[in-house]
Amino acid sequence: MSDQQNQPALPVATRLHPRNNAGAIQVIINGKQVSACRGETVAVALLLSGRRIFTQASRYNLNRTLFCGMGVCHQCLVTVDGVRDVRACMTKIRPGMKIETRFKMEHSYETS
Repeated sequence: MSDQQNQPALPVATRLHPRNNAGAIQVIINGKQVSACRGETVAVALLLSGRRIFTQASRYNLNRTLFCGMGVCHQCLVTVDGVRDVRACMTKIRPGMKIETRFKMEHSYETS
């Protein structure tokens, strides 16, 4: 076995400059409580929690994730507080927000 196969998987994304806990809020992603920071978008919270795939295309079941990051491509659609087809890249995190991706099998790197 090579050394690469023995190493643990790295998180999808990390915060370069962690903010103090004063800005931390709790959201629920696919039924699991996750910490996020005020001012972040839903897409950032999803990536930082280890989720790379947000949805699947209805045609051909292709995986979809953050692509343009500015609301043009609609590749990052999720359900927020029961509202379907919300653009994760354009929606700011709010305390207690319930976010559901349409791809629930994705491995998460969360430790809690």
